[in-house]
Order: sequence, then structure tokens, then C-alpha cells
Amino acid sequence: MKGIILFSFVIPFPLIAAAGLMTKLISILVTRKLLPDRAWAAWLQGAGLSLCLAVLSYSAGVGSGGLFYLADIEDLCRDKPLGSPATVESLFPLHNSCHYADGTTADLVPGLVNPLVFIFMAAAFAGLVLAIITARSGASRAAASP
Repeated sequence: MKGIILFSFVIPFPLIAAAGLMTKLISILVTRKLLPDRAWAAWLQGAGLSLCLAVLSYSAGVGSGGLFYLADIEDLCRDKPLGSPATVESLFPLHNSCHYADGTTADLVPGLVNPLVFIFMAAAFAGLVLAIITARSGASRAAASP
């Protein structure tokens, strides 16, 4: 039941992120401009795109890591007999580990997912900070000029 509730809550986020990326692509094709005229808007746009990429990377990890797999755990961890606890999962950082009876573990989430999510989130935060700094410095320059 937990998987169904969580799945129905999380599924809109990758769709919204994909819509954001498609909106930017259409904007580029229509206006034939990659960046807006104002510097703060360019930083803000970069932050938004980075956030969309972070959400898509996270969603890919959730999908490939078997976190919302509604079948038996034996279907996910088929390699060896399972130990106790059979799996350990975490939604942030994203991982879903199979624990086998012989003491070995295997993570079902690809190893590249978490670094990509953190890189894109850091880029989104940096873009937001730079947008604020650029907007404030532009506003102070406009107020200082006669």
C-alpha cells in the first residue's frame, strides 16, 4: 500500500519537469534565442532547467531502482537467497539494497543517479543565488545612475 500511495504522489513530478524542459525547447525554437536579455533572468532560467534535470534524474533512479515495484521482493533480488532484512531502501539519497544470506549486498539504483541529482541541485541553488545577486546589483546600479 505504501508503494501505491507514494507512487501516485511522485509520478506528477517527472511529468512537470519534462514539461518545463519542453517549454524551454519550444521557446528557443520560436524566439531563436538561447538566453533572455537580462542577466538575472538567464541565471534564473538556468536554475529552473537544472532543477528539472535533477527531478528527471531522481525519477529515473526511482524507476530503475525498483522502489515502486509492487511485486514480491524475490522478483527484485533473484541472484541469491535473501537475508534479513531482505532490502533496505532510502528515498534521499536514493538507494534500494538487496541483502543476501551470505552477507553481500547489491544496490538496485544505478551508481550515477545520486551524483547527478546532487550536481543538478547544486547548480539550481547556485543559479538562484546568482540570479538574486545579479538582480540586486542591477537594481542598485539603476538607482545610482541619474
